Amino acid sequence: MADSMRPHLSDDEARVKFDDLCREVYTDKRVPPGTREVILAMGWAMFRHPDRPNGAPFWGEVRRALWANEYGKPRMWDLIADDAPRYEQPGASYTLSGACEGPRHRPYQPRGERTYTTGLVYVPANGAPHRHDHTEGGRVCGADGSISVTEADMVTGWTTTHWFCRRHADRAREVRAQLHSRGEPPLPIPNKGGILPCYFKADWEQVYREAVGKALRGPSRWEPPYYGLAADDWPTPGKQPIPRRPRLSVVPA
Repeated sequence: MADSMRPHLSDDEARVKFDDLCREVYTDKRVPPGTREVILAMGWAMFRHPDRPNGAPFWGEVRRALWANEYGKPRMWDLIADDAPRYEQPGASYTLSGACEGPRHRPYQPRGERTYTTGLVYVPANGAPHRHDHTEGGRVCGADGSISVTEADMVTGWTTTHWFCRRHADRAREVRAQLHSRGEPPLPIPNKGGILPCYFKADWEQVYREAVGKALRGPSRWEPPYYGLAADDWPTPGKQPIPRRPRLSVVPA
């Protein structure tokens, strides 16, 4: 990670800059606690470090300000890696199965207190989504599904996983074919990370690659998203864009 130097400001100017940064980061509801720590550590190293005018190593001071984790590993890598911009399907990391969305073959029989949530079965040719429920009288199977079919939104690229049991393998193939017939979905708009580039200018692609590699202790498979590195630049369907803030420069030495 390339070292950096700070802007040449008077002590009063630097103090005001740091105070403004603190005020802004604590009012930005998008910023998770770990990323806030990184932003404040970067602001401290840039504006409030005692050796700021003399060019003390920037990233080294950020690393020291964030201390180490319980294993003695610098926390900076993990915290920056966690802000690497990407798309993550909600709940996909811990969902290994789900309720089968295939049609019910026989009348519903209650199974004690077990209930299921509603879900999209498929998008028919006329474009109107079919929704069924798992309550008494509903038409959805509801058994434990082991076959997954991923549906990508044709506007955002965001994905939803639909589940089918072995008895509904044919239905799973039918739904997969219907989704495939819609064409190639767009690349997903990121929904994680991308906060640090909203506050500071730097070679964030390099920083993220190095941080992810060190956090994983191996080669980084992270790639910059098509929509850009800063969350401020990502399209937000159905919502007003967040006003862009001026970014503080981290100037490579």
